[in-house]
Amino acid sequence: KNSNSEPKHTGTSQLSQGQRTRGDQRKRFKDTLKANIKKCGIDIINWEKLARDRATWRRLVREGTSYFEENHLALEAKKQQKCEEMKQDREIRGPTLPLATICSVCQRVCGSRIGLFSHQRTHLQP
Repeated sequence: KNSNSEPKHTGTSQLSQGQRTRGDQRKRFKDTLKANIKKCGIDIINWEKLARDRATWRRLVREGTSYFEENHLALEAKKQQKCEEMKQDREIRGPTLPLATICSVCQRVCGSRIGLFSHQRTHLQP
């Protein structure tokens, strides 16, 4: 085989493992590579040209991975803060149930609207 055809074959071959969006086309190695490069803030249009210069590519990858890490950590911190706010909000308000799940006759608490509907049939006069 020609050594030039191997990288092209690797870039366009299909992945044997991994997931894809339901109903979407199968992902190739090159597709996942492009998605990861894009997450790192590297230009996906000229990435193949950039990769030919090893020193430049290594610098870009190093900078890109630190950029990705910073963004990832910032998002995780934001999610954690939101979760803490929701916990505090629940502690302040206490547990709440919609009024639609409490029986108006016997004050029984039902888990759902349909459960309440089924329970209320027990109060019907024959």
